[in-house]
Amino acid sequence: VWICCLCVNQHRVVEMKKRKEDIPFEEFHKVFHGRVTGIRHVLAMMSPWTKPEYLTRVWCIFELFTASMMEDCKITIEMPEREREDFLEGLDEDALIHADKLFSVLSSTDVESAEASVPSDRD
Repeated sequence: VWICCLCVNQHRVVEMKKRKEDIPFEEFHKVFHGRVTGIRHVLAMMSPWTKPEYLTRVWCIFELFTASMMEDCKITIEMPEREREDFLEGLDEDALIHADKLFSVLSSTDVESAEASVPSDRD
């Protein structure tokens, strides 16, 4: 299962920034793409489900995009227990309105305004 913080050393970015060094985009792209395609199972944490932090980060969106473009890659969406309960309650109350809200949340993902620790990654 692909869990970014366990599959790619994110602390390396912090350490390199302290030394005023950058990790070239091409290197990170190669590592991320290679590992996502090799593992073929992405676990995405959607919290809060109404505005998931996961969908505000450039590399997280890239992971999800890479996984979605693969025929044999499984994408598992997880939520903290309270978020999951809130989500499921909404399905019980009015499933169509709730599903519409979920699609609205997902379709509002904007890679151009997504955040990145290294500003050049947004380019």
